[in-house]
Amino acid sequence: MKIAIIWEQTLSGGVDTHLLNLLRNWPKGDKFIIFYNRGNKGFSRIKEDIDILKNITHVPYSSIFFNNTENPNSRFINTLTRYFRYLFFPLLFPLALIQLKRLLSKIGGFDAIIANNGGYPAAWSCLASMLSSRNLKITKRILLIHHAAVEPYFFYAKLERYIDKKIQESATDIVAVSLATRKSLIDNRSFDVKRLPIQIIYNGIDTDQLNLSSDFPLRGYLGVDKDTLLFGVLGRIEKYKGHDDLIKAFSMLSDQDKAKAIIVFIGSGLDNEITRLKTISKLNNVGKYVIFTGYLKANAFDLIAQLDLLLSMTKDFEGFGLTIAEAMLVKTPVLATRVGGVTEFLDNSVGTLVDPEAPGQVAKKLKEFIKNPEPFKEKTNKASKIITEKFTAKKMTEQFYKLVHNAQ
Repeated sequence: MKIAIIWEQTLSGGVDTHLLNLLRNWPKGDKFIIFYNRGNKGFSRIKEDIDILKNITHVPYSSIFFNNTENPNSRFINTLTRYFRYLFFPLLFPLALIQLKRLLSKIGGFDAIIANNGGYPAAWSCLASMLSSRNLKITKRILLIHHAAVEPYFFYAKLERYIDKKIQESATDIVAVSLATRKSLIDNRSFDVKRLPIQIIYNGIDTDQLNLSSDFPLRGYLGVDKDTLLFGVLGRIEKYKGHDDLIKAFSMLSDQDKAKAIIVFIGSGLDNEITRLKTISKLNNVGKYVIFTGYLKANAFDLIAQLDLLLSMTKDFEGFGLTIAEAMLVKTPVLATRVGGVTEFLDNSVGTLVDPEAPGQVAKKLKEFIKNPEPFKEKTNKASKIITEKFTAKKMTEQFYKLVHNAQ
């Protein structure tokens, strides 16, 4: 089969990891063409790995809604651009329909298309591809949603609802990565599951990429001795990820406990958000215990395995939580907030859950870990077993493969 993938985003994150895991584990015989927007940092991150796969080609284009003219470090410019585009949304969406139809027609011969979308509506061009591909009579039209759906903006609510209806009429399949994501589509966008059921295909961890060789000695890189506990957060640095809650929680510890650990944030993010977090660290007198490494080009499994405790402090919603699952696989204890899809594979028998935006609860658990980490470590064998049995990339890919090859 010849399969098109439409993918638009600006920053990198779990969506690119999911796509790479999917393509690496896809059975031989199918050909993929990835259409991605210029300025897509997720594609840049995985390009080298994608290029190794011989059945994949990629085509960049200047998106109507996302492009490389945006300044990722300017909140003002991003906000202004976003409002400008939304003001002219009734004109831009039809242009996106035309653009996607031309892109798909230029290569032609597609048997299936996967619109690889973050949240909903998120990338409007991904949604436009569902309507355009139906017009082109592409047999399988799959809309993949990773994160939460948000309610329509009041100004264009009727128009957005109309597009939602057309999306459900045009897609042959809608896939969510968790029950939480599925629920958000129903609650916030009134998706009619009687008209078109929303299938759940959980994210899968690529166990074939497991590498614990310590080619990147994290403690040496950070200049931290073996007796200092590493509390780590891995992933993109954004406000909703709750890094500030972790910093505040750490500041609640006694000076004696603080001296036994550091917090390391591994990942890239907006400069203004990193500056904000550094300011919060200084104001709470914990600046010397907080390290920002930026993106590290190293095996994620290896980095996570070198942490004493992985933390995920997301404030409101997590579509799945790939780094949590990766930590579970390599038997690193996990402390996470009880949000979104996280609770569908993590509970207190395999990790530790706290309420979102509750620094006091986090501080209590950090104190317990510093005093005695063994109860946290005892949960990791069961945690690893859950991932290897239920949440592997091979299992995920098998479900997508059957979906694509099961013609309507």
